Amino acid sequence: MGTGKSSKRQVAATRPKQQTELEDQRLRELVADLTFSEIILMQRILEKQCQKMQLK
Repeated sequence: MGTGKSSKRQVAATRPKQQTELEDQRLRELVADLTFSEIILMQRILEKQCQKMQLK
């Protein structure tokens, strides 16, 4: 029974990593189509949003 619990834990531990890898891949595909100026603009928008969230 111990190995069953261990494998369930291993599966649970790898699930978020797999989800993150999928999200990273999707983001890379989206960013690949953007121009440099569009990426800079997105970065500035994200920075402003982060600043607003930190103030709350």
